[in-house]
Order: sequence, then C-alpha cells, then structure tokens
Amino acid sequence: MAISPFEADEGLLRHLAERGLQQSRFISVLYGVPAPTQPPPRGEVTVRAFQAPDLDLFLTLWRAGAPETDWEFLNPIGRAEFADWWCYVGFVGSEPAGIAGLYVRDGVGVMASGATLPDFRGRGCQTALLHQRLVDAAMRGCDLVLSQGRPGSGSQRNIERVGLHTAYTHAIWIDQPDGPTRGGPR
Repeated sequence: MAISPFEADEGLLRHLAERGLQQSRFISVLYGVPAPTQPPPRGEVTVRAFQAPDLDLFLTLWRAGAPETDWEFLNPIGRAEFADWWCYVGFVGSEPAGIAGLYVRDGVGVMASGATLPDFRGRGCQTALLHQRLVDAAMRGCDLVLSQGRPGSGSQRNIERVGLHTAYTHAIWIDQPDGPTRGGPR
C-alpha cells in the first residue's frame, strides 16, 4: 500500500501501525514532458524496442533476478503484464545489458520496469533506456511521462538528468511479519 504525504497525518500512520502494517520504504514519483528532439546520450549503448509477442529476450532479462525455479511461473505473468507495453533492451556492444518498459495511454507515458544487469552498471544503459522511452513517448503523442525511483538513488538522479522532476514522495507500507492480524481483536 502506498501512502502519499499529502494524505497522511499522525493519526492515520498510527492507525496503520496498530493494524499490523509497517512502513518499508519510500518511492518518489517523477514527471516530465517528453520531447522527440532530445539529443541522444553519449556512450556505447544501443536500444531496441520489442512488443508482444516478440518478448523472449526482454522477459529473459526481466526474470533474471528471480530464482530459476520461478522462471516458468514468471513467463506467463510477464507476457500478460507487458502485453500492451513497449519493451526495451539496452545492449553494450552485442551483449544485452538492461531492460525497461513504456506504457502509453491517453497521452500519458509510464516509464517502469527498468533494470541494468550488475556487470553493465555505470556504463550509461539506464540513461539510454530513459532517453529512448522519452523520445518514443513523444512520438506516440504523450504530453506527460511518469516514472518512479527510490529517493536519492542513482536511478532517481538519472531520471532527473533526462528532464523529469519529483512530484512527490510516498511511503510504502507492508504487513508486519509478526504484527497483529488486521481487523482482529487488539
């Protein structure tokens, strides 16, 4: 559950904690206006776009951080999740290095599911994927793009470098593993 600071006060936060929830992290929501004329980033990364049903390479990288025993389970979930998305793979030379997604609806582009494989971090992959999605969002008629990042992270700084700005930061709440059962007696 995400709680916006605009909607939270001490009473609400105490109530959530008493019901067995705990704050686990923060996420910043960033926004910007895409432009098809942005200069491409310098570097050795090239980006290719994919759409369903041609998602095999994208999904292979998307599930890379999960245990191998979950891969068969994750494939149909990924195909369903990204059926209406533009999916991108960033390459360093001929090696797949990172992924990202762009969902477009009603003039708004949502940039999500970005990740760079550990061996390729620090080489401009995330920046190239952000740039390509901004250009494509503009070409698809978007006048607004949104993304998210952990406050103060390298990802948030990269998102800001391509022109997005923080709209707000919200807290993410989860069930406490050993907390009281929600709705039960106290």
